[in-house]
Amino acid sequence: MKLNISYKTATMALLAVAFSGSVQATLIAYTGGHGINESAANAGGVYLSTGSSTSGFGTSDVAMTNALTGGNGPFDALIIGENNSSLSASARTEVSDFNLADGHTVVLGAHGSEAAFLNDVFGTSVSAYTGPFSSYLGDPITRVAGSGPATLIGLNGSWFLDEVGVPGTILYERDAGGVAAFVMDYGLGTLSWLAWDFCECGGLESDETDWYSVLGSSAVTSGGVPADVPEPGTLALFGLGLVGLSFSRRRSNK
Repeated sequence: MKLNISYKTATMALLAVAFSGSVQATLIAYTGGHGINESAANAGGVYLSTGSSTSGFGTSDVAMTNALTGGNGPFDALIIGENNSSLSASARTEVSDFNLADGHTVVLGAHGSEAAFLNDVFGTSVSAYTGPFSSYLGDPITRVAGSGPATLIGLNGSWFLDEVGVPGTILYERDAGGVAAFVMDYGLGTLSWLAWDFCECGGLESDETDWYSVLGSSAVTSGGVPADVPEPGTLALFGLGLVGLSFSRRRSNK
């Protein structure tokens, strides 16, 4: 028996079906800090850039230059983890220049040092929130702007900013006080802040997924075209289709 269509043509047809129900993914380059829970991140539409690891690419000048020039593959947003204090002056300048030239950077909570980093690299005037429970598991957090989840749950490893001096648009506020996320224009790109530092410190994976999903909604608002990834159901159908097609192809060669 001979197939009426080529294997390549049939494969492309299956891909078209799979991607017809796709969602946008945010590809990230991550400096490091806490390791990324890939299952939670992927469920929230966040994926590591090609060649990146869950532990991040590091903070050396060479590693930063390599990442920002595409050495780890294309990405939509640079994520500065809680190791921000290890970035040298030249690496910090690279981050600023990256944003000025249409880059997108998301700075994570870092035990209070994130305020100094934001002020030094991006010229903001923010300060760490000093109210009660500055890093508390279970605190309700409410979206006040943007298109992410309506609510988030505070996870251990969340470090909030004082509302006074926060630039741009506040996206999330902790109900008991403190800013949990903001986004602002910086040069031709955007700068975002997220209170959670990716720590898996006793929280539910579903709550982690909600935090990751903010990276694909409000925190990264422009620049670059995020990759399309199929919904889980269409991925499964795509896989079954390829198996069946491969079997038919082998049969046709007999």
